[in-house]
Amino acid sequence: MEQTISLTPHQLADLIGDAVNKVVNKGSGSKDDDLLNVPETIQFLRCSRQHLWKLRQQGKIRAIELGGKLLFSKAALNIFIKESQEDANHGQ
Repeated sequence: MEQTISLTPHQLADLIGDAVNKVVNKGSGSKDDDLLNVPETIQFLRCSRQHLWKLRQQGKIRAIELGGKLLFSKAALNIFIKESQEDANHGQ
């Protein structure tokens, strides 16, 4: 049975980027290319579910929907964390 997945152009670009990174970093042993589900993402970011939804709504974090489940790129989350820390440091 064939299944159709709906992605926005931005989500498709992220998915392709993640796939390219996997190939480029093959053998690097990095786990940054993992996809996390909602509970794993909440635990990884140490935030509430409501805050995660707010970050998505604001466009700060993007998710990929596969099989009716939202998945978050661990690499993209690490970039978000790094940028958030840099923004906080520049605001001081």
